[in-house]
Amino acid sequence: MFASMTIVFREGLEMAIIVSLLLAATKDIPNRSRWILGGTGIGIFISLLLAILALNNATITALIEGKMTGGVILALSSILIGYTVIWMKSNGMKASQDIKASVNDIKENNKPLFSLSLVAFFCVFREGIEVVLFLLGLTSDSETTGVSILSGSLVGAVGAIASGIAMYFGFIKINLGKVFNFFAVLMSFLAAGMAINAVSKFTSAGLINPIINPLWNSTALLDHHSNWFGLFIHVMFGYTEKPSLAQLIAYIATLSILFVLTKNQTKKLIKTKTAA
Repeated sequence: MFASMTIVFREGLEMAIIVSLLLAATKDIPNRSRWILGGTGIGIFISLLLAILALNNATITALIEGKMTGGVILALSSILIGYTVIWMKSNGMKASQDIKASVNDIKENNKPLFSLSLVAFFCVFREGIEVVLFLLGLTSDSETTGVSILSGSLVGAVGAIASGIAMYFGFIKINLGKVFNFFAVLMSFLAAGMAINAVSKFTSAGLINPIINPLWNSTALLDHHSNWFGLFIHVMFGYTEKPSLAQLIAYIATLSILFVLTKNQTKKLIKTKTAA
């Protein structure tokens, strides 16, 4: 029971951080809960469906365990979050100038909200796959019963949800005029973190040369596998104890690209405001 509770709580906490961040960042946008929570729900549903199929199908299990699968999901998540950052930067400036006009503009255009739904889906689905893998491993232990796995999983899930709710109410305390810029910065690091995790998966699959691996090893100082603060900065900022040079390049490149694109977006908005 304790093993499954720990697994589900740990992975669920990663989901909760991302979903609560998305919800808090878009708290003044109509219908955003429907899109974000909808994507979250679909991600959970498909993860559960895969878990059921994996119990009876070796091919499905192999697909879930594949490094390529994880790498593709992480790469797509990073791209979608990057798109969301640029969109938030644009609408953040509009909000600071005229929040009502901004909300009406967003209300008439569901495309950004759909992208948020996809971000929630991919992030939850990715963590859901990891939960499935870990729990499948527990089922192979003859001393672990199905009831103990289920009860532990439920306790872990409740704990993760409660943590997510607490984080959401903490996030929304931020001043409205600065909220979009604040979350744009956080989500830029989130996108960069997912990019380096994708590189790690592709490196394991033999598709990317790590160049130097590891570049350093800070496991003794802060291990995200056994330290809750380490886990938080791993999810939010992409911290890893033993990064390769290829991962560091991907991290810096992602942040640099987002910085340049958001700067260009800011300049365009300033020119538009001046012209008006």
